[in-house]
Amino acid sequence: MRYRGWSPLSVGSLPNKVKCERRDAQASCASHPMQSSTGSPATDRDGSACWSDGSKDKLIDRRGPEWDCTVKEWMLWQWQATMHLNGKGYKATLEGENRDDATSGDAKVRDEYVRKNGDLFREILRMFNAKSEAGKTLMLQIQDEFDNDHDGYGLWEYLKAWASSLTPAEVKLLKKRVEALKFSANESPEKWSYKMQMLLDMWKRIPADKRGGTIADLSDMLLDKVLEVPSCKGYTQYVKAFMDATNGDMTDYQGIVKLLIEQHRQHYGERAERA
Repeated sequence: MRYRGWSPLSVGSLPNKVKCERRDAQASCASHPMQSSTGSPATDRDGSACWSDGSKDKLIDRRGPEWDCTVKEWMLWQWQATMHLNGKGYKATLEGENRDDATSGDAKVRDEYVRKNGDLFREILRMFNAKSEAGKTLMLQIQDEFDNDHDGYGLWEYLKAWASSLTPAEVKLLKKRVEALKFSANESPEKWSYKMQMLLDMWKRIPADKRGGTIADLSDMLLDKVLEVPSCKGYTQYVKAFMDATNGDMTDYQGIVKLLIEQHRQHYGERAERA
């Protein structure tokens, strides 16, 4: 793999430990080419190799969650993809727990790591929506960076670094979206719940050192946003009283969301009955 000033991150953005591990692994495994389950070089290159039984339906079922290859959807997808990959036995390889096997003095251990790591590389690529413009762009970028080095662990680290890189303009835009999010008394409890999760998602995408506060501060912001809805001010007062009475933790964002939604569900239903 050739980390050659790839965009949007520079070479220096990658952890030195990861880069050193990759160099050691490449040097050790260069003489041990990886074989896929299909043995087809054509399908190896784009990660589209089929399963041994040739069943298209089973291939689709086992590919895992599809990713549109955008930073916006990264957090949810990587959570789903991690469960999928862990369930298929890739946890140790994905997290680098067995990385030392790549430089093992035992050829069998080394070869098994190369096989498993290469399979992981293809498993990750299978989940890309390579038909979208974003997918095609990212796939070409990965092809240029990795070439024939099918390093699944390296690819996962690469994607994490890629997805966490935001320009100052992107950070500013996210902050504006967080600030602009509002609630209306006429919106359903389901709508409120969705918007509260979106608020958390946008906040998490902002680099920690640029968020301007902790998760407890985000909880306070959420309560303030609800307080801005004239007919819903009581929700915030109820939650704060509940938290004081139970020594509640403001870092429990989801707990606060639950209390607010319960309040809104009750009053929203009452308003609907009166109407």
